[in-house]
Amino acid sequence: MEAIIHAKQLKEQVGALQGIFARKETIPVLGKIKIDANQSGSFVMTATDLDISLIIEQEVDILQAGSICLSGKKLGEITAGLPNEPVHLKPDSKGERVEFRAGRFKSKLSGSTSDQFPEFPRVNAESLKLPATVFYEGLRRTIFGVTEDNKRFTINGILLILDESGLKMILSEESRNYLRRSAY
Repeated sequence: MEAIIHAKQLKEQVGALQGIFARKETIPVLGKIKIDANQSGSFVMTATDLDISLIIEQEVDILQAGSICLSGKKLGEITAGLPNEPVHLKPDSKGERVEFRAGRFKSKLSGSTSDQFPEFPRVNAESLKLPATVFYEGLRRTIFGVTEDNKRFTINGILLILDESGLKMILSEESRNYLRRSAY
């Protein structure tokens, strides 16, 4: 995997992914960010804790296709120090390390094969563009009913429905029942 990506893009992507990967990983690969680069120019970064997964894909200059898993924590530290210019990511001859070069900045990070990284189903669905204020308002009106109790997974989310009438944000039936019971 060899690619050239702008430091600002890389920092933003890694920053978003750092909120996802497992902090106290029981499975070591969950503390890593998987990077895939293919010949069509698609640069994909993935992180998961097996409950939540985030896949970020963008077009960059791919010099060599490939895949590697890098420590999410260390990748965050490296990207924080990058100068604001294009970054050349280049693997060593064995494909076990990635070198980051940008101007006078140079750093290496050991990685591992991406074979053990969990695969996720990719959803190809319709997309909807809406102003951030509208999405924020929908979250504001529903987030109060979501619990942070991981043992009760049926009430720790909001259902998003996209249909002809638009986007609907709905609490699960169990969440609504729970709110009704706790209101008394």
